[in-house]
Amino acid sequence: IHRNNLYLPEEEEEQKVKGAKYPQNACFQQ
Repeated sequence: IHRNNLYLPEEEEEQKVKGAKYPQNACFQQ
């Protein structure tokens, strides 16, 4: 399951920040 299908538009920014801080979570960015 990909969490990116559940995130809200405003959470998209947080996902980008988390992706920058935690590269290992890049799989959730896809």
